[in-house]
Amino acid sequence: MRVNVLKSERKSNVPRQHHYISKSYLKYFTPNHSEDEKLHVFDQKNHKVFCTRPVNVAKELDYFWMEPTPQMPDPYQLEYDIGQTESQFEEVVRHLLKCEHLPPSYSEPHKTLIYNIARLMATSPGMRDFIRKSSDRYLKSMMNTQTASEDSYLQVMAAAGCSELIKNLTYKQFRCFVEAEDEYQFQMDHSYVVYLQVKQILDYATLLESKHWHMAFAKGNDEYFATCDSPVNLMPSEWTPPDQIPLRKGASLDTYVFLFPLTSKIMMIGEPSPKNRGRTLNMTREFVGIHNSCTIIQAYRHAFLPSQSVLLANNDSLGLVNFLEGPCDVECTQKTLDRYQRYRLVARAQNRNDKLREARRELKRAFNG
Repeated sequence: MRVNVLKSERKSNVPRQHHYISKSYLKYFTPNHSEDEKLHVFDQKNHKVFCTRPVNVAKELDYFWMEPTPQMPDPYQLEYDIGQTESQFEEVVRHLLKCEHLPPSYSEPHKTLIYNIARLMATSPGMRDFIRKSSDRYLKSMMNTQTASEDSYLQVMAAAGCSELIKNLTYKQFRCFVEAEDEYQFQMDHSYVVYLQVKQILDYATLLESKHWHMAFAKGNDEYFATCDSPVNLMPSEWTPPDQIPLRKGASLDTYVFLFPLTSKIMMIGEPSPKNRGRTLNMTREFVGIHNSCTIIQAYRHAFLPSQSVLLANNDSLGLVNFLEGPCDVECTQKTLDRYQRYRLVARAQNRNDKLREARRELKRAFNG
């Protein structure tokens, strides 16, 4: 993502492609961790499965093309800074793959990984769309409040220095415009959307730093973590009765465990409790399947898979979408079963079973078609 741009090139209006999921991250989901190798992509939007190189996915045109503002730094400097963090990210990941522990000589490796998690959470097209829609709803709600009565309307317009406008636009006319909210839409400046995303990266990083992180490894030769363009999954840290689970996970993020697939073989786990901090765990095949099920449900557009084949679990009672080369007949521990039972109840309480079944049907259609 590091780019050297001449000043004369900055004035060009030709759109440029930007990877909102970096190639340095996606390549660790190919068989031998190379940008020249292919990974399996399940496109939920078009219901297709195909193989391609990391450079060909998770990209869009003209992402950082904007004029610098007092709030927003130079976009090219921003790209360069992101390139620097990606270099540090790769250094840490290579060490983890080789030694299975964080490099002791590297300063603050957790922060390097956490920043990249935060960036992946904040820069997806789904998040940009969410920012635009949220701002649109907020502005319309604010207009409704400020025009609830003629007195409040006159006060707001006077405070905004629009006394001349009031003469030509009566309260009733403006109120009719506000009430026709389905007939207009606010257009947010592109620079401001990206500014909000950069701010969101910092907010996410602060949240993630409050967690206690440790590593989990998928040891089997046929076990792989999947990822997507919204790669962070959340699980309750403790048993919660279904009727007490908040409708929105953000209502109690401090009680959730964060699961982030760092590579096809390594997962980062952030917990509220420090009891597992710094530990390394070995994940069972069933847990890998559960995580990949969550990824498919949550994926906005793509899921990226390293394995050469995709199988659906024959045992419907497990409710898993497995990205494994082999049958799901490995005996799992009671602890893993208990964790899965908790997750299944949570999924049912949050009305996610229908989504899981639809994900299975889409995968089956894609691979049979």
